[in-house]
Amino acid sequence: MDTPSIIIGSTLLLLFVGPILYAIWMQNHKDKKRLKKLNEVGSTQKLKFDYTEISNTLLLGLDAQARKLVVIEPQNNMQFDIIDLNKIDNSKILKKAVPNADRSRGRERIVQISIELLENHGKDKVTEIMFYDEDGPEAADMAARLFLAERWEKLIHMNLSA
Repeated sequence: MDTPSIIIGSTLLLLFVGPILYAIWMQNHKDKKRLKKLNEVGSTQKLKFDYTEISNTLLLGLDAQARKLVVIEPQNNMQFDIIDLNKIDNSKILKKAVPNADRSRGRERIVQISIELLENHGKDKVTEIMFYDEDGPEAADMAARLFLAERWEKLIHMNLSA
């Protein structure tokens, strides 16, 4: 191979692969910052997280020993909520659906997925953790959000006081 071909090939490779590598690097940098924020909140509350979840719309940390759940919403200026699972009696997944206009694809379309935490034997709602909102920034991956909500509902349910 001659030198001009190597230069043109290398330039084209950088032109197409460079932005992809930059996007991956930026996402990893964002995730590390968010994990650091979650760990800062945990350390100020003397919590050690056994399970964590980081996404663009939600940061979750669960300390199974202390039975506390930390929920941080990056869209709300990184405000956090600490939920004492000792005071929670039940949890359940809520799926809000609307009739589908195109009947060939199914009867209903899911527009929201959340976990509702209940106290007082399922009578009073403590909080609702939103995993998917059709109008939100991550509207394309509803199935992944449903899987994530089911996983966290199981984790929460396992750590509820009996």
